Amino acid sequence: MSLKKLAIALLTASLLISLQTTATADVAQTIDEQWEGADSTKPGQYGILVQQSAELLRFSSFLISLDGSQDKVERITSCKSYTDPLCEKTVTQKISANLQPCSEKITSECVSNMFARNAAGKDLKVIYDGPIESLDNYDFAGDSTKGLPTGGSPLIFSVPEAPHAGGDKYMLKVEMQGNGNGVHKYEFNRTRAGIFPVTITSGNFYPSRVSINAPRYTSYGETNGDGIDPGCQFATTTKCLKIQAFPEGFAFGFSAKFKNSLTGWWHGRFKTPEITSEIKDGLMNFSVIANPIKVPTVFGWVDTASLPEDLKLRYSKTPRYGASYFGPVNGDLAKISVLNDTNSVFTDDTLAELKSWLPLLGDRAVAMPSAWAISTIDGDAKGDVERCTKLESGIAGLVTTNASMYSSGPPVFNTDSQSLEYKVAAPHLTSTGEDLLGSYDLVMNSQVARCMYGFSKAPLKASISVVSTSEKTTVETSVLNESNGFIRLSANGFHYSQPTIQVKLTQEKVIEPVVTTTTVTEPVKQAVAKKVVKKVVKTITCTKGKLTRKVTGTAPKCPAGYRSK
Repeated sequence: MSLKKLAIALLTASLLISLQTTATADVAQTIDEQWEGADSTKPGQYGILVQQSAELLRFSSFLISLDGSQDKVERITSCKSYTDPLCEKTVTQKISANLQPCSEKITSECVSNMFARNAAGKDLKVIYDGPIESLDNYDFAGDSTKGLPTGGSPLIFSVPEAPHAGGDKYMLKVEMQGNGNGVHKYEFNRTRAGIFPVTITSGNFYPSRVSINAPRYTSYGETNGDGIDPGCQFATTTKCLKIQAFPEGFAFGFSAKFKNSLTGWWHGRFKTPEITSEIKDGLMNFSVIANPIKVPTVFGWVDTASLPEDLKLRYSKTPRYGASYFGPVNGDLAKISVLNDTNSVFTDDTLAELKSWLPLLGDRAVAMPSAWAISTIDGDAKGDVERCTKLESGIAGLVTTNASMYSSGPPVFNTDSQSLEYKVAAPHLTSTGEDLLGSYDLVMNSQVARCMYGFSKAPLKASISVVSTSEKTTVETSVLNESNGFIRLSANGFHYSQPTIQVKLTQEKVIEPVVTTTTVTEPVKQAVAKKVVKKVVKTITCTKGKLTRKVTGTAPKCPAGYRSK
């Protein structure tokens, strides 16, 4: 082949590769599940990102030991077990355990199964393919005596009858997060899980793992990650995973076993959930199945100088949290840019923050990715909710919504309105400019509900109201049933405007049957007076010659030798 023809061939191949790459990139941008926000283009910008599903994808398992002075992290070690000699000296330890399949060796804090169901209610065949790939430097052995689960890679399943656009593979990530000090039992403050439709490619990649580079830590409270391959949403050293959209009309779920009972309140990113929780052979057997739901992603950059006053005041304070550009995150705001991407922190304060941001972003989402996730709720219950939650040893309730953000903790019981209140916030419009319709599900332990309202075991009724600053709309409760110890209700189709969702349970007054009591009175026996016979006393005179003698009695007689006169 001549050099000219070779050059033409190489140019043609280059153009074809370029066109294919561009087309692939364009297609990828249309998939909301693979949406990525742009970096800041100049100093002096502030941004916000609310994309909770991404939080679950940050890391594989890790057990790391942080050590140093009181105020400075000087060393970080990845531990292989509780007894790892490299981790004996420590200020604190951080744990994130992706739970592994149950086996003869791993009998608790483990995954029993994943399952799927089609729209007709048929249970589909689910095949366990194995963990993605072991990250040998970060996987660790469990220790039941210290309450430490075994931590490994997320699990891959195939569901041939529920294919998505990229195949039939699904990643299940059940994660327990906590801390310890290498001496006492570990404490876990969060349990969460997610199911993701994925495509998997092989190659060499930067894995999704926690950073053990001490200079990256400014405090012991941080958990930082290493950079991940830009073309992957989760990765190991040889596998790259990209998230796909869930297929329509299918429900997904999993079951797991826990030595320590799951308690308190949970929240979810799905709809129409069904949960079961029972103690068997000393272990809690927990399962949940639900339909995926689309959750709006909120994102945007604004010049810091043009922020409203409440946000300026908020961001002028340090420490700040998020990703920084052009300088340290706590630096001069005129010389740096900061993206607030703390997706796992949902509080009343962050609700107010998002409310201030939405007008700046056109009150519109940038993407609507489908999601399936469940997590324990951060924050404690209060008032009657706290009192009644403590009476129940298992799961008290589960709240699910497609709102971008919601209030922390369980619903609050308003004694004035006699309703459970739950605050949510989301943009008014979807990424395509349509009205975003709200979705809300509440699954509550029957005993907790009856405790709060003082109800009997009679059937319950429910109403849901969506209250915003401008209006109050009563939404028809589309589902209300009670079975297996849980009350389930849901409502859909309401509009978002930073509303408060009110759930009110009622019960028909139970009319107690009138019991007629007949009192039988025994006749009182009258005392019969005995007839009193009055005795008559007589006196007689008796004589004997010249002697005289008187004898008195009821029947007096004269003595011998005397005679009556």
